[in-house]
This record gives sequence, C-alpha cells and structure tokens, in this order.
Amino acid sequence: MSSPKDVLHTIPVVHKTLDIIRTIALGANRDDLTVKTLAAETGVPSITCYRILRTLIAHDWVRQVDKGSHELSQGLLALVKQGQGFDELIFASLPELAKLSRKIELTVKVSVRQGDKAVTICRTESPRETSVAVRQWATFPLAYGSSGAVLLSNLAKDEVMELLKKMPAVCWKHQSRNDVHERITRVRSHGWCVDAGTYNPGHFAISVPILSRNHECIAALTAIGFPDDLKPSRQAGVKAELQATSLRITKHLPASHRSNV
Repeated sequence: MSSPKDVLHTIPVVHKTLDIIRTIALGANRDDLTVKTLAAETGVPSITCYRILRTLIAHDWVRQVDKGSHELSQGLLALVKQGQGFDELIFASLPELAKLSRKIELTVKVSVRQGDKAVTICRTESPRETSVAVRQWATFPLAYGSSGAVLLSNLAKDEVMELLKKMPAVCWKHQSRNDVHERITRVRSHGWCVDAGTYNPGHFAISVPILSRNHECIAALTAIGFPDDLKPSRQAGVKAELQATSLRITKHLPASHRSNV
C-alpha cells in the first residue's frame, strides 16, 4: 500500500506536521509525548519537531502538559467539533448532491448558518471541465449570495437588520442592503432566489431551503455557475431540480432530526 508521502507534488513539512499530530492523537493516554519521543517515533529531526510543535501550540492545536508531554488542544478540537452535529445532514446530502451535479452540470453545495456567517458543509463539483470551485468548510458573510438570503429568511426582520449592521464593508461592493432584503423576500414568497454576482461578479447562484422534519429551514442548497450557466431561460429548470433534491434530502434525514443541527 502506498504512503501519503508517495503522492506527487506534496509538501514534506506538512507530512511531518500531520505525522506529529497523528502520533499525539493516538497517544491520548500517554504522558511521555515529549519533543524527544515525538521526534524518535515520527522520524522528524528534533529541531524540526520542536519548531512544528511550537507552531501548533501558537495556533492552540497542541498544548504542552506535565513533564514536557503534549496533547491535542482546544483549537484543533473546536475544528473537529464544527463538523459534529452536521453529520446526519452531510450524510443525507452527499448522494443527492452527486446526482444533482451530474444532472444540471453545475457545482452544488449545502450551507448552514453559524453566527453571522454561512459555512459550506458539503459540496460536489460540476462534472464539466471548467466550472466554479467551492471549498468545503469555506465561510462567508450572510449578506452574500442566494444561500445567505435563504439562511437569513428564517430570521425575524429585526434580527436580519442587526446582522446586516455587522457585515464588513466589502459586502456592499457589488450590492446594497436593499438587494439582500429583496432576495430574502423572494425566498419567503417563492421558496428560492437568484444571486447575479453580488459575491463574485463572474459567479451566479440559485438557492432553495433544506427543511428539517419539523419544517424549519436548516440549510441552503445552492447551484453555482458562470453567468451563461444560469441565464434567465435556465433558472426555472435549475430551481425545480434544486427543490426536488431538497425534498429528497429532508426525507433522508432521521425522524429525530431537528432544526438545531
């Protein structure tokens, strides 16, 4: 079986860092994970191991404990925890995203709200050779895009107003607050909305809500493409496919699933 280090075009120091993190994680009950021990067990030179550990400590991914040993810290555990609670939604969404992406030949994603930001918890890239790419766990202000409007549509008017006041100035480079309110109104009245490049002028998007079993909006399902991919003549068809997919995702959710995923 090949090693991750055998993959071409990778970065050796990142492999070393991950080896150290893995050794610490697997040694959760050990108290001897010192620089010397970690260097010996991972094969990373002592000075490099020390500097990697200092970097991980600076980011609160690792912390030093008694006798110079090391353990995983809250910074890394918080990132891991971020994905917990979304497992059921991701599991229900991924097979449907794959089918949807193949059918409409666009990149599709599922986003959820966390505070004043939207987070992409899963996505499937378009099968086309050239398409819009989306990173999993990417975050962006809720004032942006059709997915932000879907996630805001579940909130009371005063909550929306307060959140929009917190948005960074860059949000208003290609749009106004009225544009955001219009998209929210569209979601509430029609169950979907379009964003014609307010996040990125070269990217258009259509979003619909994903509902929990108790009929509350828990996420936004979005199709993203270039302007020609989502010209007005195609929007109704893409919207219909998104809504059908959203219903299937909801049906795949466990009966106990609630809105506070």
